[in-house]
Amino acid sequence: MLVAGLAAAAVVIVAATLAAGMLFGGASEDSAPQDPVEVLANTPGATAVADDCPESVDGPVTTGNDSGDQESGPGVIKAFDYAYYVDRSGERARTVATPSGVGSAKDLQASIDALPADTSHCLRITDRGNGLYAVQLTETRPGEQPIVYPQLIQTVQADGKTWIASIKKDTP
Repeated sequence: MLVAGLAAAAVVIVAATLAAGMLFGGASEDSAPQDPVEVLANTPGATAVADDCPESVDGPVTTGNDSGDQESGPGVIKAFDYAYYVDRSGERARTVATPSGVGSAKDLQASIDALPADTSHCLRITDRGNGLYAVQLTETRPGEQPIVYPQLIQTVQADGKTWIASIKKDTP
């Protein structure tokens, strides 16, 4: 009877240990260490640090902050802001605009130089038709809260490329 009692107690302890392990994230089928960033990225509702401005296109809305191109309105807007925030080059930013589209390379460079070096940006670009885009430019300076700048950017097609014709503040 004593042996039967000890055996029953052992079964209860093993079962409780296994149940606790399953409930509280104990060992899994894959016992290899996991990268915490990868785990967080695969958790519903979690956002990885490196994915603070995901690239996407959803109908008329384009988001992201990649290097862009001169093949479309969103592409040239991204190219301008990439040159401004990532390359930190007024000259490169100026090269994607019409002659009267934005300030001089010197003026652009002065405003770039006034920003902290690690300032990041994210764009939400909404096509309003006829080359006009409503842009929400989110600028994040190190250690500060993001600032959203609402803009209206007019683009034009010329010589097989898209160019920025004007950038204005968008007022509601």
